[in-house]
Amino acid sequence: MPRVAPSLLLMLVTACGGSTPPPKADSSDPGASLGGGTAIASLPPDDGGAAPAPAASSSAPAPSGGLPADVSVVTKGQAALSGLAVDDTSIYFVLAAEGTVMRMNKTGGTSEIFYSSPAPFTGTAFAAVDAKYLFVAAGSVVLAIDKQGGVAPTTLASQVRDPFRAIALDASTVYYVTGDNVIKVSKSGGAPAAVAALQRDVTSVGADGKNVFWSTAGDGMIWRAAARGADVVVRGAEKPGCLAFDDASVYFCSGSKVMKAPKAGGAATALATADSAVTLVTLDGTNAYYATDKGGVGRAPKAGSGAGEVLVPGGGPALSALVVDASNVYFATRGTAEKKFRDGAILRKSK
Repeated sequence: MPRVAPSLLLMLVTACGGSTPPPKADSSDPGASLGGGTAIASLPPDDGGAAPAPAASSSAPAPSGGLPADVSVVTKGQAALSGLAVDDTSIYFVLAAEGTVMRMNKTGGTSEIFYSSPAPFTGTAFAAVDAKYLFVAAGSVVLAIDKQGGVAPTTLASQVRDPFRAIALDASTVYYVTGDNVIKVSKSGGAPAAVAALQRDVTSVGADGKNVFWSTAGDGMIWRAAARGADVVVRGAEKPGCLAFDDASVYFCSGSKVMKAPKAGGAATALATADSAVTLVTLDGTNAYYATDKGGVGRAPKAGSGAGEVLVPGGGPALSALVVDASNVYFATRGTAEKKFRDGAILRKSK
């Protein structure tokens, strides 16, 4: 696959875990103790993973400008860019340093301010989109912003004191991680409620419409909420996170590996091994896509039929976001300290 020079990522510039059970369950029974669950998948030994992904192909050499033909810059020169999301027509992203949520058309053109906060956002921002709303967790608030515009955003949570770490959606609910707590709130508003509190370094959250999952780097677990408590889906992982789902499986990062475990039980397997720590994972119908803490991007078949391939070699800073649509992979860089994080960028690579 074509290469992007490490210097380009540096120029253009994350979210992505024994077993003391977490002490608090879903707020429908706030006094219930989590834990006591049965492990339904185990992690293979470190040497049991897939072979390292092969080097990127040189079949499409980079042009003189340093950018390969199938990678384009969507936008650059952005301030502390994070919280990337896409739908059928638009790209949304958060500029934490400006306190703004931006939108631009996928077909090109300039970005527009979609929402402006009275003050900059502290910490890392996260975004997710459904058919009607863009949901943003940034600073101290969780917002639902109508994509049609014309109405004020709905504040789903406010005065959040701990940094956000993740956001996820199902048909009716927004889930987010703040500090070491997994919280849920209805998309239509209402009081936020705890799914699980006081976790051991919770790193990500996900929902598949039936269950809520979260990962804890402090004890190497992936948990699934149960009626009273939580079941352990994976144990013994190396700082797991980056949760993603399809109908049958849960996908996650663990050290330098992209892992897959069946929801119904069974052993976890490695789909790919990167050359550094994996920090982001996202899916389409066929592949798992991942980013590394050195700015690399790769993919591996969800079926486990290959070792994976490098789409963008590492060598720069970690990416702040990674998403896919039917045709493209989008990845974002927050910016560099040398430029006071004013050089954030979104790049797009055809699938």
